[in-house]
Amino acid sequence: MNNKSKLEKKASKHREKQKTETRDLILLSAGNLFEKLGFAGTTMRAVAGEAEMGYGTIFKHFTNKSDLLAACLYEGIEKALTDAFNTLPDDTSFENQFLHIAGKLIRHYAERPSLSKTYIENILIVDGTWKKIMDSQIEQFLFKLEEMIQTAKNNSEIRKEVDNGLLSLSLFSSYLSVLSFSLRAEVFDPDETIRKLGLMINLNLNGVLVKQT
Repeated sequence: MNNKSKLEKKASKHREKQKTETRDLILLSAGNLFEKLGFAGTTMRAVAGEAEMGYGTIFKHFTNKSDLLAACLYEGIEKALTDAFNTLPDDTSFENQFLHIAGKLIRHYAERPSLSKTYIENILIVDGTWKKIMDSQIEQFLFKLEEMIQTAKNNSEIRKEVDNGLLSLSLFSSYLSVLSFSLRAEVFDPDETIRKLGLMINLNLNGVLVKQT
């Protein structure tokens, strides 16, 4: 590689680093405003002011306020999920593994409950590219749950005839239900939220019907 190519490569890496740092600053600033002002009270111009950058710079990274909201939510969930799966214990039951993952997500939302409430209340308005990105994130999570369910089947924890897809969707729905109730509460108690989810999951996995003899 000649000197010109090396300089061009170095310059390209520097531009990418700057682009990433700018994007991260935009997300940090947007999150702070969404938390303080809510979705309706936050504007793209206000985000630019909070980030101390040009108004047009924001639009080089995000098309509109809805996309910015989705990106903030997506990044937070990705970090929480990465932590959850990196610390997932393999010497415990499937039930405990699921609660470990859900617990990481719940504690993530509990760190900034006002911001989390803004996310959940407004995420349904997201469309276009970011809707596809968010949908893909959910699909990948459900797929990982299905893999865990299959492993539990192989370990004789879960009956072979149980549909992996339906069970993963049922568990995910239980998690969303408990999370939404906690976010509407006056105080978001992550420990109590995880406890309630554990009870629901136990019912889900063990069933409630009387076994016929």
